[in-house]
Amino acid sequence: MKIISTNGHRLPDGFRRIVSETTGKVTFEVVAGVVDHVKIRKQFGEGTYGSEAAALAAGKHWYNDKRGEIRRDRSAVLTVSDHTRLAVLEAERRLEPYGKTLLQAVNTAIEVYKQDVIGESLTFAQAAERFIKHKQMENCRPSYLDDIKDRMQALSQFNGEPLSSITGEALIEFLQDREIGAVTWNNWRRNLRVFFNFCMDPSRNLLRKNPAMAIPEKKVDEEEVEVLSVDQARKLLKLVKDSFARQIPWLALGMFAGLRRNEAQAAQWEDIDWEHNVIKVRSSKVRSVSTRYVELTDAARSFLEGHKQESGPIATGVFARRNDFKEIAALTGIDCSKNLYRHSFGSYHLAQHQNRGKTMDQMGHENLQTFVRWYRRPMPRLVAEAYWNIRPDTLG
Repeated sequence: MKIISTNGHRLPDGFRRIVSETTGKVTFEVVAGVVDHVKIRKQFGEGTYGSEAAALAAGKHWYNDKRGEIRRDRSAVLTVSDHTRLAVLEAERRLEPYGKTLLQAVNTAIEVYKQDVIGESLTFAQAAERFIKHKQMENCRPSYLDDIKDRMQALSQFNGEPLSSITGEALIEFLQDREIGAVTWNNWRRNLRVFFNFCMDPSRNLLRKNPAMAIPEKKVDEEEVEVLSVDQARKLLKLVKDSFARQIPWLALGMFAGLRRNEAQAAQWEDIDWEHNVIKVRSSKVRSVSTRYVELTDAARSFLEGHKQESGPIATGVFARRNDFKEIAALTGIDCSKNLYRHSFGSYHLAQHQNRGKTMDQMGHENLQTFVRWYRRPMPRLVAEAYWNIRPDTLG
C-alpha cells in the first residue's frame, strides 16, 4: 500500500521522509521488512547522495535488493552486513575472467598466507645456538665447528634481535664494516646463506625468507696469485722466529709444505713420519675421510724440527694465531690475511721442478684448469732455489 508523506509526495510502503530542522535536508528512512522481530532498515540522506531524488533512488534500489534477500535467506540478512555483501559481489566480479569461485580463491589465499607464518619466534643468538648444536650432531670436524663458532661470535651484535627482523641490508653493512677482501667476503656470504637456510628448513620453520640472499657476490681478481718475494719471506720468518716463535710450525707447513690454512691448523705432530719424511694431511673438506701424504721439503723440516713434539696439535689455537699475525702484519707491512704462504709454495715449487703434476699432488689440487689459472706466472728457477734454501740459521 502507498502512503502519502507530509510533503504530499507518494512514497513506497516502508519509506519515511524526514526533514532536518537544522539543515532542512531530506533523509529517507527505509524499512525492508522484519526478521526475527528485528527491523531491516537503512537511511539515505540528501547530503550523502547529492539530491533528494538521488537519495530516494538509492533507497528504492536497496529496498528491492533487501526484499529479495529476505525472501531467499531471512537469517543471512541479519548476520551479513551490506559492506560484506558488496565486497563479495566485487570479488566475484574480479574472479569471473579466471573461472574461479570465491571459495577457491580463499583456499588459494590461505595457502599463500601460510608461507608467512613462522612456527617459532627466536632471537638470533637462540637460532645460532641451535645451528651449532645441529652441526655438532652432524659430526663435523672440530676445525669447521670452531670456524662456525667464531663467525657466530663475530655476529654477536645481532644476538638480541628477533631472527625474522634481520635484513639483508644489515648483513651487508656488517660485512662492509669488517673491511675484508673479496674472497673472505664471498666466504662470509656462503656461510650466512647456509645458516639462514638452516633456519628456513620446513622441519624448523624459524624463518620464511633468507636475508643473506641479498648479499652480492664479489668478483675475485683472477690474475696471478700474490706470493712472497724471497726478501719478504726471510723478513717474515725472522720476525716470527725472534718474537712469535710459536707460529713457526704453522707458517712452515704453509710456506714449505703447501698445506691449506685449515689443514695446517688441524695437523698433529704424530701425523709426521720423520723417517720417511712425509706428513699425513687430512682432507680440509667437512666430513671427508680422504687424506694425502705430503713430502716434507728440507726447508719445511728444518723449521719444524726446532719445535718437534711427540704428539698434539702443531699449530696454536685460531685466536692466538690471528692475534699474532695482526701484530706481524703491522710490523712487517705484509698483508698476512692473504693466503700468501700456500701460494708462495705452489709458485716456487712449480718453478723448481717444472712439473705441474708433482706440484698438484703435493698441494692436493685435482683440477688442472684451476691450477693453471692460479699458477701461471713465470718464476726464475734461480729465485726459486733461493726460496728453498731459506733455513732458520740463515735468517740472521
